[in-house]
Amino acid sequence: MKRIAATLALGLLVALLVGTGVASAAGNAGQDSATGHVTDATMITLIPQPCIPSPFGCIPQPPLQFVNTADVDFSARSSFNGTNPTGSARFTFRSEDPNQVFTGEVTCLNVQGGFATLSGPITEARGGSTLAVGEQTFEPRSFVITAIDSGKFSPNPDLIGFELSPQPASDVTCTTSSTQTSPVRDGEVVVKDSLG
Repeated sequence: MKRIAATLALGLLVALLVGTGVASAAGNAGQDSATGHVTDATMITLIPQPCIPSPFGCIPQPPLQFVNTADVDFSARSSFNGTNPTGSARFTFRSEDPNQVFTGEVTCLNVQGGFATLSGPITEARGGSTLAVGEQTFEPRSFVITAIDSGKFSPNPDLIGFELSPQPASDVTCTTSSTQTSPVRDGEVVVKDSLG
């Protein structure tokens, strides 16, 4: 009789421990996230060029490429399927005096494994409201960040790219756009996929 009671008590204890572990794991599941702090991240801007007319038609010209760097800080979360995104992003251009800082709200987050794209509207500008890219000056209204987490023990660096745009952000920008990336030299990117 004591053996049966001891076996039942042990079984109940195991069931409680397993149930508690499953419940706590389920409480943390379902959240995708992307965070990072990167010094001197690269923004590559391609400016289309008009074609050159010729007797055989128009000869396309490659776009002009301009590179700007900024410190990029971001933190974003969403449910496992990308709904209910929240977070913010900040871009600090130290090449200006005073520093030019653009802040944005994350309204779209797309996470696939260690790859994340986040986007949203620019909500604040300090140190000037326009950004110069090459000979063009514009007022940024939205942003896109592409971040790739290479993994904690990977010998490969994390990658990041970003773009500020004069176009307004949409709720699906992060699923339809990405930016050219370059290695993170100073900082870190952390991407967590709740399904992976």
